[in-house]
Amino acid sequence: MFNVALIGMGYWGRNLARNLQVSAFFDLKYIVDPQIDADTCGLGVRLFKTSDELPLDLIDAVVIATPIETHFNIAKFFVQKGIHICVAKPLTKNSKELDFLIKLSKEKGVVVFCDYTFIYHPVTKVIKNAIDTKTLGKIVSFESIRSNLGKFDTQSSVVEDLFVHDASIVSFLFLAKDSVKTVKASAASYFGDLMESTAVSVLIETLKGKLITINVSWASPRKTRYLAITGTKQMLVWDDTVNDNKLTFFDRSATIDESQSRVGYKLGDSRSPYIDSPEALSVMLNDFASCINTGVNQYTQIYMQIAELVDEVTLQIKGDLN
Repeated sequence: MFNVALIGMGYWGRNLARNLQVSAFFDLKYIVDPQIDADTCGLGVRLFKTSDELPLDLIDAVVIATPIETHFNIAKFFVQKGIHICVAKPLTKNSKELDFLIKLSKEKGVVVFCDYTFIYHPVTKVIKNAIDTKTLGKIVSFESIRSNLGKFDTQSSVVEDLFVHDASIVSFLFLAKDSVKTVKASAASYFGDLMESTAVSVLIETLKGKLITINVSWASPRKTRYLAITGTKQMLVWDDTVNDNKLTFFDRSATIDESQSRVGYKLGDSRSPYIDSPEALSVMLNDFASCINTGVNQYTQIYMQIAELVDEVTLQIKGDLN
């Protein structure tokens, strides 16, 4: 097992701590958080106020769940010490910081990993297989909606909180065999100039003609986690807000006759395959351990694609809001 330290015990840090404690690959030895004491922690592990106090020679890996603006400096510190890192999403604020970390990690021989939960999600992998095996036919469009009311965060934006999830799915599903041609983004802020974007719409066109629309919002009356993919043979919907049958395949398509004047529609059955759904954080940590064992992180290119999309969207919406 790998000895691990957790940096940050906020909302997400607690979820990570719970999964680390039951992991077959990690032994949670230390927690760093200046705001926590033994009573509030309740995990029976050694606590420190700062990372400088950690016994670095006894640590194999560090999991970082701190505010986004701190990710780069904390990650750089541990990578320079030759310690593997897993960082809560997004890995860094921009692609320049990420490129630096990736190059440094190769120099130091360590893994830089990120908790982009949906890359490792079982449903995402089922969809990926359907695309790769041409079950859906040629992919025409991808649309997603990820919305809720809040939580408004003055330290980040809806891009860093919600958009990165859909950017990670798009990158994992499509961008290994396709690339982005154009990105168009627009935004609005619920609190005007007091806060960065709280609702963002992004339109992505790929070189192979896929149309990708992503809508994210902190200012919606209901929580929505909806994704739909249209193929020329089949279509699918992933609704992550329901308890059962989250993923549904629809045997629906359309054809046009030789004269190109008459369209025929196929409206077949729908099916919802059984998908074993362990907690996504558990799956993510298993993948992190696998990358440490092999010394290879197959997700590095995806991380960079996500960061580049975030760069472009952030640049465009800053202009849109000004």
